[in-house]
Amino acid sequence: MPEGAAPSVGPAEAAPAPPVTRPVDAAGAGPPPMPTPRAIVAIVGAWLVLLAIATAAVLYPLGPLFQRREQHQLLRTFRVDVQQAADAKEGLEGLLNAEKPLAPEVGQSVAILDLGRVRVQQVVIEGVGPDQTRRGPGHVPGTAGLGQPGNSVVVGRRSGWGGPFDGLGSLRAGDEIVTTTVQGQSVYVVRTVEERRLDPEAQYGPSDDDRLTLVTSAGRWPWATDRAIVVEARLEGRPFEPTPQGGRVASADGRRGDTGGWAPLALFGAGFAGAAVAAAVLYRRWRPLTAYLLTTPAVVVMAILTGESVLRLLPAWA
Repeated sequence: MPEGAAPSVGPAEAAPAPPVTRPVDAAGAGPPPMPTPRAIVAIVGAWLVLLAIATAAVLYPLGPLFQRREQHQLLRTFRVDVQQAADAKEGLEGLLNAEKPLAPEVGQSVAILDLGRVRVQQVVIEGVGPDQTRRGPGHVPGTAGLGQPGNSVVVGRRSGWGGPFDGLGSLRAGDEIVTTTVQGQSVYVVRTVEERRLDPEAQYGPSDDDRLTLVTSAGRWPWATDRAIVVEARLEGRPFEPTPQGGRVASADGRRGDTGGWAPLALFGAGFAGAAVAAAVLYRRWRPLTAYLLTTPAVVVMAILTGESVLRLLPAWA
């Protein structure tokens, strides 16, 4: 080769071609593959299982905590009402300025119920809907006031939200039940404790004597509505003067759910579904830890709210 001449390049020594580049996403990986129909079914099933777990958690582990906190506040407030009522009755001024009592409103505290044998003390709420019995036992509107003439009926939950009436079947004939209202204390003595098919007209209707009827579900399943545990107790001594009571509605027997729960169920159910879809998308596109931290709080909150809405549709005595 002549000096100073450029070396020739043969076909075998040709310069390599530049590498072919493919677009990648921001995370440095290609788009994730689409899930198969079987995977979609599995994912939907997993979210439904999570919703069922959240519903059960609201009813059982979390429910007693919520109910206990509510009862603590109700008990403290109602004791003040009892003391104020006692102070107002003392002296001539209290007698002259006494106001005519009104029928209790739904959701209002009406009495303190003390079941000695089973060591249960609960504030009784007016009304037997799910929103009332989740806070405490409910007094059936239209039945006699506690400590007053006639048949006073109280319905409580068997297992959910703390299950204040879970031990109702443990009462025995001769046991004492003490009720406290703004009129004073009354003592009832248990006569019968039976498991029977509930007949509201018979158990909730008027009676010839002055009695207290306690009712709860005979089954622990949330949807049980047929059979009940019914405790009948007779008032010892003279009853207090009767006060106005609301009218009794046939459907207000403690076995019904709240049909108004469908609206929040639709709202929170849509929120839960949206949170689930967003979580699934983020888990496919982001790092697992980042997606977990961002989506878990929203999913858990929406699952609990949805579960709580489901519970409003179930029988109020469960």
